[in-house]
Amino acid sequence: MEYIKVKFKENLLFQVLSSVALSVLFFLVLHALGTSSLLNLDILLLGAGLLLAVGFAAFFLKGIQWEHVFLYLLIATSFLGAGILSVNVGPFSLFPYRLFFVLSLAIFVYQFLKGQARIYNSKVKFLLLFFYFWLGYGFLSLLWAKSITEGVKYLILLFIGIALITLVNVYFTKRLQYLNLFYIWIIMTVVLVGIGLWNHFTRQHLAISTINTLPEHVQGVPTAVFVNQNDYAVFLSIGIFFFISFLKFSQNQYVKLANLGMIGLSLYLIYLTSSRASMLGLGVGLALYVFMHFRPKLKKFLILLGGIGAAGVLALYSGKVFSILEKFKGEDFDPNNMGSTQIRINLTKNAFHFIGDTLGFGVGAGNSQVYLESYSAYFTRGIYKMHNWWLEIFSNFGVFIFVGYVLVFSVLIVSFYRFWKQTGDSVEKMIAEALLFSLITFIPASISPSSVSNLFFHWVLIAFSIGFLNYIRNKPTFRSRVY
Repeated sequence: MEYIKVKFKENLLFQVLSSVALSVLFFLVLHALGTSSLLNLDILLLGAGLLLAVGFAAFFLKGIQWEHVFLYLLIATSFLGAGILSVNVGPFSLFPYRLFFVLSLAIFVYQFLKGQARIYNSKVKFLLLFFYFWLGYGFLSLLWAKSITEGVKYLILLFIGIALITLVNVYFTKRLQYLNLFYIWIIMTVVLVGIGLWNHFTRQHLAISTINTLPEHVQGVPTAVFVNQNDYAVFLSIGIFFFISFLKFSQNQYVKLANLGMIGLSLYLIYLTSSRASMLGLGVGLALYVFMHFRPKLKKFLILLGGIGAAGVLALYSGKVFSILEKFKGEDFDPNNMGSTQIRINLTKNAFHFIGDTLGFGVGAGNSQVYLESYSAYFTRGIYKMHNWWLEIFSNFGVFIFVGYVLVFSVLIVSFYRFWKQTGDSVEKMIAEALLFSLITFIPASISPSSVSNLFFHWVLIAFSIGFLNYIRNKPTFRSRVY
């Protein structure tokens, strides 16, 4: 097996993340002094932090194109979201991710008009076309949406995510660039794990966290830069596979030990969040990770054994299985005695009810919340968000977009698995492995947050995955259909 030798001082990542880290540190120091509550000082702080990040990057990144610098900074700050260096200006919130997005997009538009940036030669053009169709369909759905305002707000988030996918595919075409993205994910996860530990042991939280409004006995639940613990748990469950892959392929014993420690801390923080869906997703991902490392004969035996076991369980507990399925028929829950499971079942039934009412076209971009609040057929006890990313897409955009999104994940997972099995390049194998099992883990884990559309790391994962697939499909040794 080949191993990765980490040389941070020779790597672009070190300079980019140092600039971001200094900005974050600058913010935290002033925040600790209690001065960041004033709006004018918040704006000054945001500007100073951004200037520090850009200036530090400019000093070290000599010879690197500016569009790449801003895109690296955009991706690095996306992990911080609105949790750090966020300023409310009227109806808008300004934070580094949005500002670097505007800069990156402006550079792309300028270069595109000049013929310097092209997307036509992409080997993943059909995947990109799906996302462009999704955005176009979203705008079309405003014709029948009940709330245009909610639809436009949702489409802005969708546009930012799809634009990020495009930017990564246009500008990142080399192995080193994707290794940099891998390192960015690693180090920003370390930062967020550190903030989560700070949450837990000091019982203090950033202003964005809903834990601030909850009783004292839950103040130790970590949220880092996220609104709630479920969002944080999904992020950690995905990030664990980056640590696992780095641990596996690194030849530096200290790096191996550090990754092992981060895996342990991430597992501990996920446990503290009590996010069952994230634990389920992580369990599925880890089980498949172990399974895929078995020899072919053992895999076949385990599949056969699992099939026999599943048939036996269905035969022995068929009554309970049918009882669970019956819960999806009609309204049979006591409104005064509904737990989270019953609420989720009714949310699922509402999603299918909305799809039936709209003939499969969906209720319109961002309108599932409006429908749950005003047109709900099944009682959800004041819960007006789907709390299931797949149902959110299904109910908002209908059958065609939902099927297309499922196919995107299928193409990515199958392609990465094939490449992971055949490549001999340790860097590419490490990245493919991390992305493969992160995508698998995300599938069940994404039913935990109230919504995924505003979780920027999801769009980074998709952009990273599609961009890396484009890179490996341009390799002459990789054979696969062009989607």
